[in-house]
Amino acid sequence: MSVGDAKIPFSVQSISKVFTLAIALGRFGETIWQRVGREPSTHVFNSGQELEMRRGNPPNPFVNAGAIVTTNALLMNGTPKENLAEKVSCPYLQRQ
Repeated sequence: MSVGDAKIPFSVQSISKVFTLAIALGRFGETIWQRVGREPSTHVFNSGQELEMRRGNPPNPFVNAGAIVTTNALLMNGTPKENLAEKVSCPYLQRQ
């Protein structure tokens, strides 16, 4: 079932951070929080100021720096091709 412009392709951009975090939580469990925080950010998602204030520890996986840290954790085991295949193999993300 769909409503509206459901057949028009669109870029997932920042929503991909949610899928990346879900994979990281599945793979690493609670230990992912040792690399990235779970706190709200006080600046915009692409601010470097907060990262500097926190001495390089991003406040959460949804700001750009946190997404990079989360992605890095996933890329440490396996090739980029294998990791990309893991992200796009979700049946809900495949084009029909």
